[in-house]
This record gives sequence, structure tokens and C-alpha cells, in this order.
Amino acid sequence: MFPPLFCGSAVELLLISVLALFAGPALVALAGRVRPVVQALDGFVLAALIGLVLLHILPHAIVHGGWWAVGLAAAGLFAPYALEGRLANPHGAVLALALAGLAVHAFTDGAALALDDHGHGHTRLIVGVILHRLPLGMFLWFAVRPTRGVGGALGIVALIAAATAAGQGVGHAVLAEASEHALALFEALVAGSLLHVVLHHGAPEAGDHDHGHHHHGHDHHGHDHHGHDHHGHDHHGHDHHGHDHHGPDHHDHHDHHDHHGHEAPTGRLAYWGGAVGALAGVGLLWALSHVHQLNPEVGELDAASTFVTLALESAPALILAFVGAGLLQAFLDPAGMGWLQRGGPLGQAGKGIAFGLPLPVCSCGVLPLYESLSRSGMPAAAALAFLVATPELGLDAILISLPLLGQEMTVARLVAAAITALAAALVVRHFVAPLPPAAAATSAARPPVSERLRQGLAFGLGELVDHTLPWVLVGLAVAALVEPTLDGRWLGSLSGWVQVPLFALAGAPVYVCASGATPFVAVLLHKGISPGAAIAFLLTGPATNATTFGVLGRLHGRKAAVAFAVTVTLAATGLGYLTNAAIGDHAPMPLHDVADAAADPLQVISLAALAALFLASLMRQGPRGVIRQITAAVHTH
Repeated sequence: MFPPLFCGSAVELLLISVLALFAGPALVALAGRVRPVVQALDGFVLAALIGLVLLHILPHAIVHGGWWAVGLAAAGLFAPYALEGRLANPHGAVLALALAGLAVHAFTDGAALALDDHGHGHTRLIVGVILHRLPLGMFLWFAVRPTRGVGGALGIVALIAAATAAGQGVGHAVLAEASEHALALFEALVAGSLLHVVLHHGAPEAGDHDHGHHHHGHDHHGHDHHGHDHHGHDHHGHDHHGHDHHGPDHHDHHDHHDHHGHEAPTGRLAYWGGAVGALAGVGLLWALSHVHQLNPEVGELDAASTFVTLALESAPALILAFVGAGLLQAFLDPAGMGWLQRGGPLGQAGKGIAFGLPLPVCSCGVLPLYESLSRSGMPAAAALAFLVATPELGLDAILISLPLLGQEMTVARLVAAAITALAAALVVRHFVAPLPPAAAATSAARPPVSERLRQGLAFGLGELVDHTLPWVLVGLAVAALVEPTLDGRWLGSLSGWVQVPLFALAGAPVYVCASGATPFVAVLLHKGISPGAAIAFLLTGPATNATTFGVLGRLHGRKAAVAFAVTVTLAATGLGYLTNAAIGDHAPMPLHDVADAAADPLQVISLAALAALFLASLMRQGPRGVIRQITAAVHTH
């Protein structure tokens, strides 16, 4: 089944692994100034290393280190932001930690190459060790060479190779004395720090390795080492859906390519090279999944089966949502908002919910729109209800809830979101003073119906896919990892009275896209979480996050931000308890039965169409543009 070269002596295997490691920098050097090739190599490294961390390293750490490993991985990922201002270069410190961790990882790889058992299982392990050395070598070159030069980068690659050789020589003796639990926790910390470096280090430029200059403090995406974008905040999620600050009818399609710094490629498919590289990285992950499988909990599905099952169930709803959002964009006329100003606060809040309900706007994208509407004269009650309801009740979130959560939970989600929006509007409006009006925007004549239809579908199947689908993929990936690693008995042991506030608080400070959170919640329901806890998480996650609190504090003061956070969290908790009382015996989606059943042809066709849309998005904005849809939203400004 495997080539003879993977069954050689320990010395031969070590030589092959070292050659694979140095092949990465060699390929980068051969790429020269050919931009698509450099893009392809960068996309390959991103997809391969992120996948290795999320699908192999971190799950292994969780299995052997427990759920403390998740906290340590989060610390490795987010600690540099907390250390900004305290350390001169916190991101450099994290890079050093990641490199030290990779050296330890290489040591264990060397120990694996020295095993005497050459059975099928061992051969698969050797294949896995050698396959991931190629993207590792490229990553080391990309991460170290801009600041340490060619010699420094080659020195680090040589150090990793030496660690591999040392592991082959004395690895078994050292690891036999080490605590597997402690090693797993260290592995988790390294996984988080490695993710931080991969996600926040700049992309290489074509021909960059030929230049002698070093980029001290700045990467090629315009980000300095403190994570701030020199091109402004709009590309970090403040305008995710093309809304400018003049109102909801201005859906300017911002250029994704200017994210990438100087000399950014232009054109509709300017990043096709990166897309090809990312697909090659996915292919590598697929190969590794067959030689290095994560053993799931007894009776649970493996990660790949869970991902495919949830993706098939979600695909028809997502396609319908993207098309529907495009049609709404084409024919909804938001001009003339005088009707929002009539009536009392309760009526105004209800109109704010109705106004925002059909708009496909995420939590970060709704913030500039909220400010724009507030400055244009929308009453505070209507604007605040709009701020809460719009990201929670988007068309995509509603449609994806039906197959994954069921009809009962979807109705409960709609009703609870509307009540939460009303509560936030009626309470927080007392802390909100009118904002000074913005400069009036010039109104242009609406284009013909055919042109609006074309623009609407281009928005729904283009820009909206760019912003939404990355979050859906994250939700599917997290759900796929939770299924094989989380023991459902742990969740089942928690009382519903504890689950509801726990998950309400868990969703409050972080950014959670409503549609992306749905697959994750579907698996949690399957694992034993109560329906009320699921509703509480789905309410606080999309409506509240650190960025929302910051914007409200800037516009209306700290009291308004605190009142908003407390009101939404308390409303989510209370509605969670009511949901448990109303549908406490709700049956979750029979995930295992669905996985065993044959896929519906409509699901297969829809998933293929969804894959094509994502591939086009990948070519438009590149792998780093796709990743930035996530990192931009979770980074607090």
C-alpha cells in the first residue's frame, strides 16, 4: 500500500524527513518572482498548517490533556493582544514559543521514525511524519526570513532537523520519563501560538526572497506587529457587507484585494494561485487523515463524517439563503424611513426588528449601519432593536436552523431573538442620547429592475458568500471536532439551571456569526446540551461581543454599553429557562442516523454548488482574505 521508501531503515527515514523539510525553502526559492506560484505556496502553507493544528495537533492534545488544553490553546492564540503595551514585541515572543514548540514536535517526530515495528500502523505514522514536513519547511522560511534573513531562516530549519535527529536517537528514553498529560498541555499551548503566527504573519511577496531588506514590525498585509491595519478599520469587519455610513442602500463592493498591502493583484480572480495552493493543502490534509486518524469517543462519529453530514444538511438552505438575500438586496427599498419614527417606543422597536429582519448583515457589519441610522434620525428604540435583531435573524441563519435544529428550535430562536431585541431597545434607550446628524448623502436614481437583479444576485452569490461562508466553515469545523472529542456525559451531568447562564455568558464576549454557530449548536444538542442553553448561546453570541460594546461605549458612553450587555445576557438567560420549560424534551437532529443514510441528490448538488461558490470566493480574495473574515471580526479594535 505504501512505497518502499517509507519502509527503509531509521537512518534512511531520517534523511527523507530532513530532505522534505529543506524542500520547502527550496520550492520558495524556485518560485522566484512568479506571483501566482508564490501565492500558491502561501495558500498551501496556510491550509496545511491550520488544518494540521485543528485536525491533528489540538484534538490529540484535548484527548490526552483534557479540556484544559482548549484554554491553553486560546492563551497561545490571544495572549499577544493582552501583552500589547507590556512587551516590546509580544508577537515576536509568540513566534519564539511556536518555534520552540515545533522543535519539541520535531523531537517526537524523530522518536516515531525510530520505532522498530514496521507494521501497517507504523508505516502510516511515518507517512504522516514525512508529509507534513514540506509545509513546515515553507512556514519556517516565510515566518523567519523577513526579520532574520536567509541565514537565520536556514539556521532555524537546520535546528528543527537537528531536533528530529535527536528525537530519533534518544526520543524514546526521554518521552518515557515525561508525563503524557503535561506534554499534551504543552502541545495545546504551542498549537495556539502556532495558529497566531500563521494567521497574523504577512504573506510573502513575489520575489521577496531576492531582496535584502527586512520588514521590522510590518508584514505584507499592512498589519504591524500589534495587529492594526494601516488601511483603516473598514476591512476588519466594520463594513462587512458593503454598507457605508450613509445608509443601508449603499452596498459598495469594497475591494478585497487592497487588504494585501502594496502591489496587490487586481482583477476578479486575482488570487487563483492562492486558491490552487489552498486546494493542494486540503489534499495533503485528506492524505494525512488516512494515515493519522483521531480516534473518536466510543459510539461517536469521526470528524470527517460529522463535517460532511452537517455540510450536506446545510447546503440547500445556504444556497437558498444566498439567492434570497440577493433578491432582497435587489428589490428592498430602504429609502424613506419616516414610518420608523411614528408610534411609541414599543412600536418603534417592533418596526426596527421588521426593518432589519430580511437584511443579511452580520454582527460586525451591523455596527456602522447602526451608527448611520442613528445619525440619520432613526429613534433610539428602533435603532437598538435593529442592532440586536438583524444579526440574529438573518435569512441565512433562519434557513440553516430548520434542517440542523428542527422546526421547534427555529421558532423558539425567532421568538426569543425578537423578545431580546425589544427588551434591549426599551431598556437601553434610556441611556442613549441623540447623535449629531451626519452629512446628508446624495440620492441617486434607482437603476432598472434588470440591473438591480444583476447587482443583487452578484451581492448574494459574491460578496455575501465572501463574508458568510468562512464563518459557516468554521462552525462546521468546530462541530466536527466536538463530536469525536467531547464526551456527552459531561454535558448531560450539568443541570439545565447551570447550562443556560453558562452558555449565555460564554457567548457574550466573543464574536459568533449566527449561521456559523448553528452547526456547532446542533452538535451540542446532540451531545446533551439543553434547548434553553442552546437558545441562550444563539442569542448572546451574534448580538454581543467586545467590538459591539466598544462601539456603543464610543457612541453613547459606558453606561449604555454596560446596560446593553446586561440586558441582552439577562434576557437570553430568562428566555433560555422559558425554552427549557416549553420544549425541554426536544429531540436533537439524529446525527448518527443521518450520517448513515444515503445523501439526497438535492443535497449533493447544493453542496457542489456551494463548493464552487467558495472556490470562486477563494480566487477573488485569496486564502488570507478568507481567513481575515474571521480574524478581523474577533480582533478587538
